[in-house]
Amino acid sequence: MALTLLEAVNRGLVSIGEPEIAAFTASGSTVTNRLQIQLIDEVNEAVRIVREHVHYAEWSLLHDAFPTVAATTDGTVAVTNASTTVTSKDADGANADNFDSPVTAGDWFRVTADKTTYRIDTVTTAASPDTLVLEDAYLGSTSTSTAYRIFRDTYALAHSDLDEIIVASYGDNAYGYTGNRLQVKDFSWIMEAAGGDLHRDTSGKPRYITRFGVDSSNNPQVLLWPFPDTAYLVNIWHTALYTDLSATADVVFNTDAPAIADDVIVNRLRWRAALIDKDDVRAKTFGGNDGMGGAVAVSLGRVAARESRLYRDDDQMGLETYRPRMRRRYGLRTESQIAFDRLPR
Repeated sequence: MALTLLEAVNRGLVSIGEPEIAAFTASGSTVTNRLQIQLIDEVNEAVRIVREHVHYAEWSLLHDAFPTVAATTDGTVAVTNASTTVTSKDADGANADNFDSPVTAGDWFRVTADKTTYRIDTVTTAASPDTLVLEDAYLGSTSTSTAYRIFRDTYALAHSDLDEIIVASYGDNAYGYTGNRLQVKDFSWIMEAAGGDLHRDTSGKPRYITRFGVDSSNNPQVLLWPFPDTAYLVNIWHTALYTDLSATADVVFNTDAPAIADDVIVNRLRWRAALIDKDDVRAKTFGGNDGMGGAVAVSLGRVAARESRLYRDDDQMGLETYRPRMRRRYGLRTESQIAFDRLPR
């Protein structure tokens, strides 16, 4: 069973004689108990240490997925200079109902012949014809029937504790690394690549992804560029930084994480708890002088050995030297690579 954030903190509390808790002492989503805060911070630090040793281990990452939405281009629209209202039309210019789902507030609207994009404030489909209200007044020429595009380039993730995107792709496989790989870039890099206009490239094939603010529910968002104009399933493997702590069931690692990875977290928490309790002897037992020795080092070495098993020589390490005389006269002693891999990196 996967180690949860609450269970990890309880392991640290119990190690210094504190009672277990059923929930964090919090105001809203903010923990207010100082001891709990310190142990939660130590969970984050311990997770970071483990991931530095096994950066691409699938179990060390959290998975999220979301579908993109196809661009809406049905029919035409009527637009008026200096007005925020956009009216749906059919191909012949008559009133139409082309703004049904998935068109929603926050999507982008752009007349095909224009170079300006407008964010949509509201969508009205209860009456005919469908209409949009833009956040800013339309600056282009008035038209009773013109081609357009409505699309979405930002998507919210389900996991509220997103820290760093490690791998992102889209394709048919929801849980593998197949499909089209998205390069993770920062927003300034994407803006530079886009020439300052995120929406001028209508190829519909996203190539880059970046973290991009939060939605109205405070869930992290990502931006895709170029914006997708077709429905894809985007998969993201990411790390977490536990800051929104109203939920106690957040798992430290994925559900298939090995028990020895959880041991690193628990031993590190016991080390921190012993320091808080001013018990130097127990602190050295669990983590040495800096939290990287004792039981922490042993369990961390076991994690590294487990993850490198596919890449090591089962016999021993190879060793070469430019001093053949040394080999002939004295010999060289080498440890097995299995033993070597158990050492913390």
